[in-house]
Amino acid sequence: DPIVRLYILRGLVESSPFAAVSLFKEVWNTSSDPELRIEAFRGLLRSGEGSKWSESGLSDRDERIRFLSLREWISRLNPDPRIPYTRNNDSILRIEPFLADPSRGIRELAKGFLENHGFTVRQSGFVYILQK
Repeated sequence: DPIVRLYILRGLVESSPFAAVSLFKEVWNTSSDPELRIEAFRGLLRSGEGSKWSESGLSDRDERIRFLSLREWISRLNPDPRIPYTRNNDSILRIEPFLADPSRGIRELAKGFLENHGFTVRQSGFVYILQK
């Protein structure tokens, strides 16, 4: 039953994400059920291998997984506050395409990060553009 599998995954994510990594990987790679995939992905992010999985989720077709990935990826950035980000910084270049993501939540997350680091972002239709 898919509901039972979903609740089992949720329980494992909360109680023992380190022990269930192989199960999370299997569900992530083989399931076509979007709810199971997202719970497996949450487990992978909490498993201690989060940085690896946040990278792979940035280009996922499911906007919820892209959102979780981007949020996790941003949280792992640890800039030196004495050295501000520049326009051609790898992290800024990596975040900029998310300003045009089809998901509003992802666009807002990218916009907020950039604005918090001194960049000017403006709206252009339904997307945002980083000012030059």
